[in-house]
Amino acid sequence: MNRVFRVLLICLCGVRISAVEPYLQIADGEDGARILEIAVRTLLAPDGSERRIHLVGVSHVGTQAYYDALQAKLDRMDLVLFEGVGGDREEFLRRDPEADAAELQPALARAVGLRFQLHAMDYLRPHFVNSDLSPGELVALFAGNNPEDLTEEGLARLEATLASMQGDGLNAELMRMFLGLIERHPPFALGVRWALVEILGTVRGDLASIQGLPQDLEEMLTVLLRERNAVVIRDTRQVLSEENPPANLAIFYGAAHMHELEQHLGEVLGFRPEKTTWLPAFQGNLSRSGLGRMQQNLLRHLVMQQVRLLEGLMENGRGDRS
Repeated sequence: MNRVFRVLLICLCGVRISAVEPYLQIADGEDGARILEIAVRTLLAPDGSERRIHLVGVSHVGTQAYYDALQAKLDRMDLVLFEGVGGDREEFLRRDPEADAAELQPALARAVGLRFQLHAMDYLRPHFVNSDLSPGELVALFAGNNPEDLTEEGLARLEATLASMQGDGLNAELMRMFLGLIERHPPFALGVRWALVEILGTVRGDLASIQGLPQDLEEMLTVLLRERNAVVIRDTRQVLSEENPPANLAIFYGAAHMHELEQHLGEVLGFRPEKTTWLPAFQGNLSRSGLGRMQQNLLRHLVMQQVRLLEGLMENGRGDRS
C-alpha cells in the first residue's frame, strides 16, 4: 500500500515539495470535507514595469470545474509556456481518451471520479507554447547521457515508473488491478480521494534534497523535475529578452516544479511575489464516503503513516539545512 501511495503522488503532480511558500494546501469544506488547493502565484518584474510571470501550478487529476477555472485564467494570458514531453505533437494536443485508457493517470482519474488534465483542457490556443523536453531528449536523459549519469538503480526505478505511468510492465498491471478495484467500489474510491487530499496537502520542502531519500529516487526526481525545469527557465529567459516581452507570461506546469522555478526567477531575474490565488482541485470526505467504521479507521491509519513519514523526512531536511 505504501508503494501505491508513492506512485499515485508522482502521477498527481510529481510531488517534489516547496520549502517556504507551498503550492499545495488543504482547506476545510462543508460537513467535514477536505479540499486540496493548488496555488497560482503572480511574480512582478523588478524594473518597475507592469510585467508579470504567473506560476500556474496544476494537479494532473481534478474536477472539471477546476480545469475550467485554469482554462479561463490561462486564456487571459499573453503567452503560456506549458508542460508536456512532446507537447507540440498532434497526438498530445488532440488527446483521445479511449486511446489513453490504459495509462495510469487517466485510469487514476476515472477510478476516483475525477478528470485527467489532458482530457479536460484545450491546448489548441495560439498563445500556448510547449516548453519541455522532446521524447528523444528524455530518452537520452533516461540512459544517463548527461553530466550526472544515473546509476543502474536510478535508471531501473525511472524506467519502471515511466512504464507504469504509460500502462506497461508488471507494476502498471498491478496498479490497473488496484484502480479497477477502486472504480468498482465507489465508497473505496471516495476514501482514496480523501487520502490523496490528506497526503498531498501535507508535503512541504524540497524532497530531492532531504536526508535519507534513496539515491535512485533522488536521481529519478532530478531527471523528471530539474532537467525539465531547465528547459522552462531557458525558454522564459529567451521570451523576456525579446524587444517586446509579454506583459503577462504564464508557466503552466505540475505544482511539483514550481518551487525551483520561483526560486530561480527571484534569485536570478529579480521577480518578486505579488499575490497568490488558491484554486480547489478536488475534495474528499471520509466520513461521507460510505465506508464502514472499521474500513475508515484502517484507511485513516494508512494515511497517517504516510503523513508521519513525510513529516519526518521534511523535519530531517530542515535540520540538515540549519
